Amino acid sequence: MRYQIILIALLSVVISYVTATHVAVKASSRAVTVERESTLDRIMRTKTIRCGYVPYSPLILRDSITGEVSGIGADIHKRIAEMLGAKIEWTAETSWSTYIEDIRAGRYDMICNLDLNFPAYVGNLSTNLPVLYTIATAWVRPEDAARFLDKPVEQFNSPDITISAVDGTMPLEIARHDFPKAKILGMPSMTDYMFNLINVADKKADVTFVEKVFAEQFLKANPGKLINVTPPDRPLRVYAYSIPTLPGDTKMKEAMESAISYMVNNGEIDQIIRKYGAENGYYVSLQPYRPVR
Repeated sequence: MRYQIILIALLSVVISYVTATHVAVKASSRAVTVERESTLDRIMRTKTIRCGYVPYSPLILRDSITGEVSGIGADIHKRIAEMLGAKIEWTAETSWSTYIEDIRAGRYDMICNLDLNFPAYVGNLSTNLPVLYTIATAWVRPEDAARFLDKPVEQFNSPDITISAVDGTMPLEIARHDFPKAKILGMPSMTDYMFNLINVADKKADVTFVEKVFAEQFLKANPGKLINVTPPDRPLRVYAYSIPTLPGDTKMKEAMESAISYMVNNGEIDQIIRKYGAENGYYVSLQPYRPVR
């Protein structure tokens, strides 16, 4: 009997120890979490910003011979890299409709063009402090201008109108929202953005909607081919360009907004815009200060 009591007591101790150990290990495994490295932490560790980019003049220009990347967006990101003590790596050419998933997948750190504050980005991107502003304008062939001079915007919403639009871009967003009755001549997202205008000039479409500064570059090579029929006081859209970050990427968002605030306030953004001759197509924020009164 005595031995049975001792045996039972020993078994109780062993069971209690095993149970306590299991609970402790389980609790410990729950408590230990591996914090994922933030985008900014990775940049500071590697001293490199991995850039995705979409060739889109004058924001991003890529020399087909040397591979050198320049432009307003490129210069702004090079300056930000300098502030962070890092360098730019032009990792991958991408498209407007695919770059968000590329960033999520870790293919690169950010899109180094700048991008617009499209409604479709709500919840998918944080469009941060504006770097500069642009307006969307409507472009048609000169021989068709007369038919659109009287209420041009309203006349685009018709089954008789075809709108030229690359997937995932400004003209498609405007066409679907403002002119649902019109037909759309769509193109894949990797199509050269200039085809929005080329299709109108070649009579494959009636109208497209692009930034004024972009259309003016097309007209330098194709003088007289298209004309802007947007009323001066009624642009189709006013967009803010910003440096987008993923939702929840707080460190990156704060770093980008700090850098842009500095560059806007000290006139660096103005200088970069003038460098590429785009001062008549882009707009900057009013300076957020005034003399003490």
